[in-house]
Amino acid sequence: MKAKKILALLISGVFATTMASQGAVTIIPSGLNSGDQYRLVFVTSTTTTATSTDISTYNTFVNNLAITAGLDTIAGTVEGSTTWTAIGSTLTVDAIDNTSTTGAGTGIGIYLLNDTAIATSYADLWDSSLLTTPDVTEQGNAIGNDGFTTWTGTGGNGLKTNSELGDTDLNVAYGQQYNTTDRWMRRLEKSSSIDGHLYAMSGVLTVAAVPEPSSTALLGLGALTLALRRRRA
Repeated sequence: MKAKKILALLISGVFATTMASQGAVTIIPSGLNSGDQYRLVFVTSTTTTATSTDISTYNTFVNNLAITAGLDTIAGTVEGSTTWTAIGSTLTVDAIDNTSTTGAGTGIGIYLLNDTAIATSYADLWDSSLLTTPDVTEQGNAIGNDGFTTWTGTGGNGLKTNSELGDTDLNVAYGQQYNTTDRWMRRLEKSSSIDGHLYAMSGVLTVAAVPEPSSTALLGLGALTLALRRRRA
């Protein structure tokens, strides 16, 4: 009876440890192998205006939010950490350049924090047709149409519009985080003084060759179970 109680407690502890290690978000998408590269995207849970003409304002906003959520550290990757940038355009910077999603990257998939791909490559990201809606926040929650739009200043091709972030006529292009067409980047324009979300993208991440914590724990549990059985015998 004592051995059974010990085993039950150990099983409970293993599952608790496994759930804790998984956390509220998925930072390494399932199905990837050691050496595979990928990037992550989220829509900010908090909102801001689009009055600044400086792209660093928006980069800082999304990166600080990622740090608060613990997403500056990406365990299980070769890099171990990342800096997040805004998917947005100002008069002097296109979103496609601010996020370095042009040229190379044909095999780099782009994922939300709920283990869902939105694009298979950079080209796929900017072809005005996403695989799913990009409405998952840094906390792993899908917000859908929450009444706020998402500031981009960008068209579906990743280039600035004539209503870029910080536009002097105070009308800035926004996207719909609950859309998968080019409208995820540009729907219409609104006053830049209105609060809206921003999209954020991680740097390139590479899956490291590390054992799964849950696998290690289960192997240890199996060995202990066998030892307890032998002792009872």
